[in-house]
Amino acid sequence: MMDKKKFNPLPQNVRPSLYQLVIDSDLETFLFAGKLDITLTVSQETKTVILNSASLTVDSAKLHQNGANLDAAISYKEEDEQVIFSFNEVVKVGDAVLKIDYKGVIADDLKGFYRSPDTAHPGKFCAATQFEPVDARRALPCFDEPAIKAQFEVTLIADKQYTLLSNTNQVTSEDHPTDKTKRALDCSEAAGLDVQSLMTTWTRQTGFPMVTIEESEQLTPTVRRFKLSQSRHLDDASPDELETLWQIPIRIVSQSSPQRLIYQFVMRSRSETIEVNGVAPNEWVHFNPDFLGFYLVKYPKENLDLLRKASELSVKEEALSPESRMSLIFELLRLSVSGASPVTNLLDFLSALKNEENSSVWSVIVSSLGRLNAVLVGSQCDPEKVNKFKLNLFEKAAQTVGLKPPDNAGDESHLTQILRSLLLFQMGKLGHKPTVDYCRDLVESERPIPPSIRDSVLKTYVFNADGAEQIDVVVNIAKNSSNLEEMVACGTALGYAQTEHVALHAIEFLLSGNVQSSDTIYSFRAFATNYKLGNFLWNFFENNFDRLSSGVCGSPDSMTFSSILDSFTTPHYSLGQMEKMDAFFRKHPVDGFNRKFSQNKETIALHAKCIEREQTKLKAYFDSL
Repeated sequence: MMDKKKFNPLPQNVRPSLYQLVIDSDLETFLFAGKLDITLTVSQETKTVILNSASLTVDSAKLHQNGANLDAAISYKEEDEQVIFSFNEVVKVGDAVLKIDYKGVIADDLKGFYRSPDTAHPGKFCAATQFEPVDARRALPCFDEPAIKAQFEVTLIADKQYTLLSNTNQVTSEDHPTDKTKRALDCSEAAGLDVQSLMTTWTRQTGFPMVTIEESEQLTPTVRRFKLSQSRHLDDASPDELETLWQIPIRIVSQSSPQRLIYQFVMRSRSETIEVNGVAPNEWVHFNPDFLGFYLVKYPKENLDLLRKASELSVKEEALSPESRMSLIFELLRLSVSGASPVTNLLDFLSALKNEENSSVWSVIVSSLGRLNAVLVGSQCDPEKVNKFKLNLFEKAAQTVGLKPPDNAGDESHLTQILRSLLLFQMGKLGHKPTVDYCRDLVESERPIPPSIRDSVLKTYVFNADGAEQIDVVVNIAKNSSNLEEMVACGTALGYAQTEHVALHAIEFLLSGNVQSSDTIYSFRAFATNYKLGNFLWNFFENNFDRLSSGVCGSPDSMTFSSILDSFTTPHYSLGQMEKMDAFFRKHPVDGFNRKFSQNKETIALHAKCIEREQTKLKAYFDSL
């Protein structure tokens, strides 16, 4: 059993009074950048300022005091989730402002600044924050201790298509395009385009377009003709009765000119034909490089195959940027869900990325496979063959970063640490024996688990648990720990149990009264991703509804109860199961849950439709491996 850890509080000589935070987020790449000004009160001279920080990369920091600007040397104390700013000169007693530029990943772990599927619009995501109990440090470097209070001024930068919500009063609101939008507009303006007219078609109608390359013909050794069409993309593939049209800024690069545009124009009609100079026979072309335009592109198979090969080579030859590789994954996922492209096209593209080194691209790869989970399970594909596909995809990158972090966390980049944690859990879920053995040894021994991989180690341990006693091991770690982050990690891990008797033991503990109802959300949200146990989870809910609604999961009208209820109704893909749940809630209505359940039903129906359409092709695909 692990030794009880000592909680290391921040020094008391520096305290914040005001955080002024600007966050620019991208829900396509799942990355965000932050600019943070913290007004400080220094009560004792110091050469260091220490803040809490986890899963963030600080790019630069300066301290302004009495007209002086002090550059900070940045280091990390991973075991305490702290970032240390060191200065060559003394920071004097009085007021100061610490200015920090940093970046992070919008993860899917319900911590800090995280992403969650937008069930009202399948295939899209929303971003939210969870700062309790010690998760603010995952969204911004800060004094993340309950006793340290300060005021916040927060600016969110997002595209106009998103709705921004806050639990505090809004001070101002203005159109503030993201860097990506700015770059797209700058390109359009540079090309002499009417930007205001172009933007009107995006801001005054819902949804976004899909551009289909209907035909491609090589006219000369350097000129290729493309016939393009545009249509409104809908995940449920329902007809667009409004016959919506956009003004779409089309930008094109090619294999011989991957970094420089060879053609750009604005598509205004339903169908247009263009002739593009600078494309040799058998060369790939990429529309919308770096995903600057908000539209999907459906390629003919021959060009998609060439882009897949280009992505396989991109790490060394830089043929396609990481942003372009991520955008292609995103496009293929959305097109697969709607039926505009077979799921096998996405799987083929992912299989070409086993040499990938970029942590952001890997995050998108893992996310896309997670989105396909319901379809793969519901299509009754051979689990061993599906795992073989995933193992072949992850294994090389996992071996490159290794299982064990270096003894000195400063010996590697923070992005490498994020990548290791991500891949460790993926390999653990596949039952990779060295990974499972490593995690089991760490959890069951008295050695501390390195903080950078703690979540993944605990989740891997529970995922591969074959007995209730292993749940008890994780529970005891949480009970004996004074590290709040570790306790939350243990609770989250319980939701990854894969067999019915182990999952039942975990659920009974969560409902035993030994865990605050608000803290059980982490575990139950993990259960929500478990399509393998979907029917078991629903049967448990149905048989224990009176008990669950009696207050053990919070009051029936609380957000906690609604979140847990959502977890029992999410991991499903069968229309029959959806009808069964629908009948139950007609008989046992829950105030405030109707809208959320309606969204879940839409997602289930979308999964069922995709399974019906793709099942035969998917089974044949994996049988051929």
